[in-house]
Amino acid sequence: MKKLFILLSLSIIIITDGVAQINQLGLYVDINGKVKFWESKPNRNGNIDDTVYITYKGVTHKDDLRNLKYDYLTLLEAPDVGWSDPSNADPSRINDTSRYESLKSPVAFTSFSNGNNTTTVYYAVQQDFSLKMDTSFKNKSKNKRLFSDEIRGVGLTDSVLSLVKSKLKDYIHRNYGKPWSDENIERLHHELSSYDTVIDGIAKFDYLVDFINTYEYDNNNRLTRVVGYHWSQPVEVDSIKYDKAGNLIYFSREQLGMRRSEYIFRYNKFGRVINATECYKYAVSENANEITYYKKMKFTYNNTGIMNSKADLLEGNWNTYFIEIKKK
Repeated sequence: MKKLFILLSLSIIIITDGVAQINQLGLYVDINGKVKFWESKPNRNGNIDDTVYITYKGVTHKDDLRNLKYDYLTLLEAPDVGWSDPSNADPSRINDTSRYESLKSPVAFTSFSNGNNTTTVYYAVQQDFSLKMDTSFKNKSKNKRLFSDEIRGVGLTDSVLSLVKSKLKDYIHRNYGKPWSDENIERLHHELSSYDTVIDGIAKFDYLVDFINTYEYDNNNRLTRVVGYHWSQPVEVDSIKYDKAGNLIYFSREQLGMRRSEYIFRYNKFGRVINATECYKYAVSENANEITYYKKMKFTYNNTGIMNSKADLLEGNWNTYFIEIKKK
């Protein structure tokens, strides 16, 4: 087992907002009544390419179709990936403007002086590792897998990746649906993303993990699970279920111990979503009481199967947005 050597950069384990999103997809209901994934946020260039008229409480405004989808039909926003992009704060490469010396190893050191005290920090240099894996089935299925695994770090050989994934699986099994534990997540961060020790001035480690997104599929190439790990955040797990017709009927995203969003969808005989229920639970710290709220939505469609209204249940009243779409 890796020793719990406290890396300077890990002394602030949670450096980003507690609701930072690790898993690289969002969720929305499209205008044809299908639940789909956002892979990125739309380009807000100000153009109206496909005109949409949205009427609420008798007032109509003109907008673009992509804005309708993102502003009115999105359940989980697409990630703002900037915070999770490769960074000099990552365990595998820590940037500092102070003087440093390169060693004949994948490690360098930086010395800080404060009066008579000198602190030396060791870190990996030029060893960042990025892997984009093709997880497509080599069969005759017409359904292509939407996403492939992404892994960043150093020393991540096939055998090490297998070990890391096993540790994540075990961590999820032990902590899914349970209250937040600072001790548990810090132990995992140390296990996966910190040096083992420093011997004779040289940092020793088998591997360092910066970021992982893994995607699991069923035999029909339908996405069923996403696991996200970042060295500064709780582990995040998405779970997805389908009915016999292939309609997505359940989606949950849990940032283990901190927050959980669940969505349940009901369809009409044409396979279009007519009702959606959201349950959101969160706790801001290890000792905080869990807070829960619910939201209900319903959708209607015109004779051609295109959405013409969306309503939210707020304080016992349905607030309805009427939609008229004029696509090019």
